[in-house]
Order: sequence, then structure tokens, then C-alpha cells
Amino acid sequence: MKQERFITIAAILLLLSIVMAGHFLMQQNLASEEYTARMELLQRANQLNTQLDRDVQRILTLRPHHYDSVVETVSQIRANRKLIGSTDVGLRGIIDKRFDSQIDQFLESSQLKSEILERIKLEAALLRNSLQYLPGLIDELHTETKFSTSDFGTHLLGAFLNYNLFPSSDHQQRLEQLIKDLKVPVWTESLHKLRSSILLHLTANIKHREQISSLIIDYDQLPSSQLLAQVRSRYESFYKSQSEHFYTISQILIVLVLSLIAGLTYTLYQIRIARAASDSANRQLHDALESISEAFVLFDDDNRLVLWNRQYAELFGESADLLQLGVSQTELAEHYLERGDYAANSSMLNDLLLNSSSEVGGSEILVNNCHYLVNSSTISTGGIASVYVDITERIEMERKLYGLSQAVEQSPASILVTDTKGNIEYVNPKFVELTGYSEEEIIGQNPRILKSGKTSSEEYKQMWKTIDSGGEWRGEFLNKHKNGDLYWEFASISGIRDKNGEITNYLAVKEDITERKQVEEQLRIAAAVFNTSNEGIVVTNADNQIMAVNPSFTKITGYRSEEVIGKNPNLLNSGQHGPEFYNEMWVQLQEKGYWEGEIWNRSKSGEVYPEWLSLSVIKDDEGNVIEHIAIFSDITQRKNAEEKIRWQANYDAITGLPNRTLFRDRLSSAISNAHREGWTSALLFIDLDHFKIVNDTLGHAVGDDLLKQVAERLIDCVREADTVARLGGDEFTVILQGINHSDDAAAVAQKIINKISEPFILEGNETFIGASIGITLYPDDASDADDLIRNADMAMYRAKDAGRNDYRFFTFTMNEQVFERMQLEKDMRAGLERNEFFLEYQPIVDTVNEQTVHAEALVRWQHPEHGLIPPDRFISLAEESGLINQLGWWVLENACAQAKQWSLNGYPVGISVNLSSRQIKAGLSSEKIVTMLNEVGLEPTLLTLEITEGLLLDDTEETLLWLNTIKQTGVKLSVDDFGTGFSSLSYLKRFPVNIIKIDKGFVQDVTHDHDDATLVKAIIGLAESFNINVVAEGVETEGQLKFLRQHNCDMIQGFYYSRPLAAENLLGYLKQGAAA
Repeated sequence: MKQERFITIAAILLLLSIVMAGHFLMQQNLASEEYTARMELLQRANQLNTQLDRDVQRILTLRPHHYDSVVETVSQIRANRKLIGSTDVGLRGIIDKRFDSQIDQFLESSQLKSEILERIKLEAALLRNSLQYLPGLIDELHTETKFSTSDFGTHLLGAFLNYNLFPSSDHQQRLEQLIKDLKVPVWTESLHKLRSSILLHLTANIKHREQISSLIIDYDQLPSSQLLAQVRSRYESFYKSQSEHFYTISQILIVLVLSLIAGLTYTLYQIRIARAASDSANRQLHDALESISEAFVLFDDDNRLVLWNRQYAELFGESADLLQLGVSQTELAEHYLERGDYAANSSMLNDLLLNSSSEVGGSEILVNNCHYLVNSSTISTGGIASVYVDITERIEMERKLYGLSQAVEQSPASILVTDTKGNIEYVNPKFVELTGYSEEEIIGQNPRILKSGKTSSEEYKQMWKTIDSGGEWRGEFLNKHKNGDLYWEFASISGIRDKNGEITNYLAVKEDITERKQVEEQLRIAAAVFNTSNEGIVVTNADNQIMAVNPSFTKITGYRSEEVIGKNPNLLNSGQHGPEFYNEMWVQLQEKGYWEGEIWNRSKSGEVYPEWLSLSVIKDDEGNVIEHIAIFSDITQRKNAEEKIRWQANYDAITGLPNRTLFRDRLSSAISNAHREGWTSALLFIDLDHFKIVNDTLGHAVGDDLLKQVAERLIDCVREADTVARLGGDEFTVILQGINHSDDAAAVAQKIINKISEPFILEGNETFIGASIGITLYPDDASDADDLIRNADMAMYRAKDAGRNDYRFFTFTMNEQVFERMQLEKDMRAGLERNEFFLEYQPIVDTVNEQTVHAEALVRWQHPEHGLIPPDRFISLAEESGLINQLGWWVLENACAQAKQWSLNGYPVGISVNLSSRQIKAGLSSEKIVTMLNEVGLEPTLLTLEITEGLLLDDTEETLLWLNTIKQTGVKLSVDDFGTGFSSLSYLKRFPVNIIKIDKGFVQDVTHDHDDATLVKAIIGLAESFNINVVAEGVETEGQLKFLRQHNCDMIQGFYYSRPLAAENLLGYLKQGAAA
């Protein structure tokens, strides 16, 4: 009876379970059908919304004459809204109030869209009406007024069409103005009506066009699509949650039904067909459990094992023999813990045996790197049935999706996604970093916001052609950062397709290649420099074996690349430098990382040549030497030119005697020697009498011959220790060292006079000249070179005044001239206060285009008593007295102001101003010059400061610092009277010089004096090698100009083009040149 009662109860429970399972499955199918119907409803809403957008666009084209399709769409939207908002077949009331609110917002937005559409239809109809009538009215006006086709009516029609095809405020104003300006010879009543109709339709056209634009803005701002997407997303999430819930319940019901079936079957077999039938039932139950893919276990209310399947046993990695009917959870745990399994995590073992959660339900566990979802339920007897679902694949998929998401977010590449219209929908952090735009700023924008304008429209057309055809486009863009900076990026752009193959979005993956582009450009430039440089370049490895040479290396040394690769550069050793030289070179190279200097090497032909060599060491990040780079140039020609210029700079080109520079050097040495030894020395100033007559009558060539013969006679009159020099023209000097008495000097002077008085044979004829000599003694008359020179000069003029061909000793009565100079200095100070000084400007002309590019400012002094005083009388006095600082600043300031005025008049001519070394030593700073330029408003690049070689000879760090600071301001530096100084050429590389001016003394005889011509060519060539411009001074003839042009002299200054001019006259000169 007890077993029958059990069978009855079990059967009832089984029936109830089956009924519940059937009801549940019916509910689940019904829910699925409702989900499908509602999703179709939402999909239909989305399609109708899209159709409505297309209808609006079609209305805007003003082409449709009826709106049946639009009316149909609106009608369907209205019906769709009604279904969505209903509570039986719609979406309202199925989730929560927030979801109902989202539905209401969408329905409200959709309703507003329909209302705005109706207004757009009305305005478009009215606008189309005006478009239909206006052309005819304008044509009628054209006919009535009998205008020609090119007349006002045509313009009016054109303006009307322009406004409607390309509506803008400018086109609107143009159209209104044409109507206002409409004039006809006679206004009739019909013309008035016609004009009124045109104005009425025009006003309506403009009004409706503006109204449509406003409505379109309102229409586009309605978020119906976004609200619909939110509703759909929320509903899908809700359904997914419900489905998962249904799935869990289904599993539980299956387990329950299976449990009930197993129990009932077992009991029936026990009662009706005996133990054999019962075993068969157990096997069937076992097979059923074994056939399911999930692990299953059943413990009774005493936590003893009742039922399990093979999948459950496999969770432990052992056979089912370990799992015995009735074994307790505790016994199983002890067994596995004793064996060492799961010892580190006994709680996980407990979850395996039986879900230990106090609340029966689902939980996740990790076993052998596999994830399981454990769903447990309490059965009627108090036991617990558990099902283990393997969710490893799902977890792995979620992990991969998360990894993919993180990969995109953390990608070093810039990534953006747009819709099919090009509106940006997503950007990753790298995109934000690269462009400077935040995510909020860029979402919804078009990528053209990044356009720099540097990429051609053809490239963009090709890109769209490729991606629209389904291909992947790869290429480079030069885009613009938010801050305006340009940057390069490599982009890969392709379409994203849905399951139907339709493109729904575009994906762009970009890489910032700005640095790579810069490196490529630098490499390109470096390669070009390497291959085209006029200087030889050698690259060696750490072992000093040659790795590469450039073409100029082969040109200079004669060795081809294949002949030297892998060899040591010492194959060029000339043998002219000892080991100490090379040791010192390597020590500096290792300590400082570079070495440069002059070195003699031997070419392949065996010729020894000088070169200027620069060595550098290249190290890796750890400081290890990896390469050496040597850059050298053959300086044979330069050294020859330097030597020649050095000789010509110190010796007279005609006589071969020391010139003024070397003379002063010898005089200073003589003074030092005399002071040290207690000697008396004499200085003789010699001026040839009547030389000018010979030179003018017989010609310069004869005059030069005479000077040479004079030099020879002078040398014959003195000792080897004495110095004979030519200062220029017909002036010579003699330095007599270690004389015993003034009579010794007088005897030499008389000897010279006698020798010079003897006849000279010039072109076969006897010619007679004389010599006037001034004598001064050291230390009796003076203690320094300047005073000695001044004294001898004064004494020489006394000899001239005494009748020539005689000599005179300096006497202190000659100091009257000094007093005169003192008076002149006093007058100069007063003149500066009374503004007696003024400026004239001499043009400096480009030899190629003959345009004036600079003007040299020349100071003049209009003395109230003595009239115009030449600069050579007061400039040197200003130097000596210190007035040059005040005078020089006045010249600089006024010249710059005048140059600014020329610029304002449309002639931005550069201004050149002479600068004295005394001004610099007195503290004239670059800051003061820049301040002055700012005050007058002159660009620094228009100012050139002309300095003398004497300043360069003062080779101090202070001088170099001053010149560099001036150069950094943009002001140019020019060396005046180049070639007259001593060894100035060696300073061209050291000092930041822009221009050198060849002294007019070298230019005046350049067409007939070979030495002067050679010197000028050498100076021009050398300046060109240093990238320095050249100005030739004192150009007066066509022949001089032709010579200078032929040898690439950059600029010309001299009377050939213009004498110094007043400022207003120079402006006229500039205007005349511009007109020419």
C-alpha cells in the first residue's frame, strides 16, 4: 500500500511537472512570437522613419507635383505609432515605467516629424509655385520693356536662378537690388502690375526658402532615430534576460521531470517486474543522463550521492568507480583531499560535489581551466539536483570580445568609424591624442575637419571610388591638428558590411607617420648632400675601416669607391705629419668627439695637397663608437689665393715693397727694438716731385715703371736691416734702425735725393724727377708710430714748401697743424649740436638686373665758415677725438629712418652704414641697434653695417661675440675696403660676414693691371666659396663693369651708376630705375 501510495503521488507529481513543463514551453513559444512581432514593429518604424527622411529630401528638390507617397508614408507611420503605443500588441507596459517613457518620447518625436513634414510640404508647394511663375513674369517684363538679351532682364533672370540653385544671402541681396534698380523708359499700368507681381513672387520665394531652411533644421534636430534605437536596445536586453531565465527554468524542469521519471520507474520496476526490470530501468536512466552534454548530480537530503552521469565524473579526471551510490559528500571530499587533488582550493571541490550556496540557484565555478554554470534546485525529498553547463566557450568569446575592445581602445593606431554619410560615430583614444579633438568635439563631425588643403581633390575622389566599390584604400594624408599643426598619417579605409553584404559604416585605421616623413626627408637631403657635396666625405667603422665615400672623395683623391672600401684612411698619408700630430688628433677626437684642421694628404697620383679636414665620432646609445665621419675639401687653390692675397695685402703690387700695412708693422717693431736696445731710429717720408706730370703725360704704365725704378734706387740707398715701403701713389717711407746721430738720417736722405735726381730712362727717354723728404727721430720727436708718421708727414710738407727736392727734420714748430686740428675738433663738436652734418647716399646696384638693392650712407659737413669739408679731413679726427661715437650714431639713426621712408614710398632699399671699431669698443650693443630699428620701424634685414678689416684683426672673443649677436638680429655685416688689411682672409670663416667690399684701389686698374685683375678674381672666387656676396667699389667705366660682371661680382658701387645723392634725389633715381 505504501508503495502504491508512493507511485500515485509520484505519478501525480510527474503529471503536474509535465503539465507545468508544457505550459512553460507554450509560454516560451508565445513570448518568442511576441518578441518577433514587436521587433518587426520596431523595424517597420525604423524603415518608415528612413522613408520619411527620403521623402523630405525629395520634397526639397521641388520636383514632385503631388505627395501621395508622402501621405502614404505618414499614414503608415501614424498606424505604426498607434500599434507601438498600445498595451496589447505594442510595447507599452511590458518592462517598466522608464521604458514606457522612452516609448512616449519616441512617439512624440515621430509625431513632431510628421507635423514638420506637413509644414515643409506647404512651404515647398508655395516655393514651387513662385519658381513656376517668376521666370515667365521676368520673361514677360523682358518682352514688354524690349530689352536686348544681354540687358537687365537677363541679369534679373540669372540672379533669380542663381539664388534658387545656390541660395545665399549674397545672391538674395543681388536679386533684390536688381528689382529695385529696374528702370524702363515709360512705366505703364501693366508694367507696374507686372513689376508688383515679380516683387510679390520674389518676396514669397525668399520667405518660403528661409522658412524651409528653418523647418529642415528643426526636422534634423529631432532625435527620433536615436530614441527608436534606445527603445529597441532596451527591449532586446529585456528579452535576452527573459530568455536566459526561461533557459534556467527549463533545465530545472528537465532535471525535475527526469528525477521523477527515474524515481517512478525504479519503484514500478521494483514492484511489478522484479529486480531485472529495475536494472533495465536504471540502465535507461543512466543512458538518458549519459546522453545529455551537461554534468548532472543528485544528492539526497543527507548529502549522499544518489545519481550522477559520466560528465560529472569526468570533472574529477577519474572513472565513475570512485563515485558510489550513497557515498557522502564528506567522504568524497576526504578521498580527493587525501589524494592531493584540489588541496589548494577545497571550497572549489565543495562546489563540484554540491553547490554549497545557502540559496539554491546558479553559480559559476572553474575546473581544469573550464568554466561551468552550476544550476541547483531542491527536490521534494530535501535533496539537491545540480546541472553543470560548460560555458567555457561563451566565457572565451566574451574574453575575446573584451580583448578586441581593449585592443581597439589601446591601439597605437588611430581608429575611427563613420556612417555611410561620413559622419564620425566612434574614435579611439589614439585618434583623440593625434588630432587634438576630444571625443565630444569630433563625434558627429565629418573627417574633412582634419583636411589641411594640401591633399588634392583627385586623391580624395580616388579614395571614395575605391571604398564605394567595396575595396580597401591605402594612402597617405597631410592633415591638420586642432591647433593648426600639420601632420602626416598613413590610412587604411574600408567598408563595414552587414550580413547582407551592404556597407553600413566605414572604418579607417591610421598611423602617424610624421616622424617617418621627417626622417625620410632628412635621409633624402643627407643622401643628396652626400652625393652632391663639393667636399669629400668618408665614413669608417669603429675599427677605422672605410665603409663609404662620396663622388667628391674620388674627384679629390683619385681613388674609386671600390678601391678604398674596407681599407684604412691612412692610405692617403702624405708623410708630412709626424706621429705627434696624429696622436694629438686622435686624443681630441676621443675626448671631444670632433677634430678639425688643416692636413696634407697624398692623392692616388702621388700628388701631395692641403685639405681642410673635419672629423666627427658617431656613438650608440651606450656611448660606444660605431662610426667616424670625415669631411674634407682640397684647399690648394684657396691657400694659393690666400698666399697671393696675403702678399698683395702686405706688399705693393707695382714695386714689390712693403705696403702701408706691413710698413706700420715694421715701424712698430723698429720702435720696440729701439726702446729695448736704447737706439735712435729715424723715419723718412718721401714724396716724389713731379710724378703726377709723368704719370698724366706718359701714362700709367710708364708711371708704374718709374715707381719700380725709384724703389730699386731707394733699396740701394739703405742697409738690409732698414725698411723701404710704398704707402701708395708716389709716397715712400724709409725706416732706419740703430743710427748714431741725426746726421746719419740726413746723409741717407741726401743720398736718396741724389739718386732720385739722376735721370730715369723711360721708353728710351731721360726723365727727371725729385724727392721731398720729411725726417723724424725716435725717441727725440715722438714715442709711438702714429706720432712719428704724423711728424714725418708734416716735415715732408715743409720740404715741399721749401722748394722741393730737399729734406727737412721735424720741429715742434710744426705743431701748428695740431692746433688747427684741435680747432677743427672744436668746430666739429659745435657742428654736431648745430646740425651742420647731413647725409648723401650712393646706390649699390645688382650686376645682373641693374636694380638698386642698397644705398651707402655717406656723411658730409657743411662748415659755416669753411664751406663743405671733405670727409677725409674730419672722419679721422672724429676717430681720434672720440666724436665718432656721437657722429656715428647720428648717421646710423638718420640713415635707418630714411630707409624706412623709402620703404613707405614703395622702395624697400637696404641701407649700408659705416661703423667704426671705436663705436663698438665704446659699448654700441646689438640691443641698442635693435631698439633703434624698432623705433624707426625698419626691418633688421634692410640694414648692413660696414666694418673695417682692422676690427677683424682684433681677433678677440669679445669681437666675435659682438659680431655674432649682431648677425642674430638679422642685420648684415660687410667688410669695407677688403684686401687692404693684413691676413684678413683667414678670418672669413671665423667671423659671420655677409658681404665684402673690394677696395677701389684694386678696381680702378682692373682692366689693364694683371695683378689687380688677378687679385679681384681671387677675392670674388674665395668669397663665393664662403657663400659671401661681393661689392666692388669705385666702378667708373664700362670696362670695369664688364670685367666684374664676367667674373660674377654680385654688386657694383661707383660713379658709373651714380655719384652720392641727397635723399630726395635718390628717391627720384629709384623711381627712374623702376620705370626703366
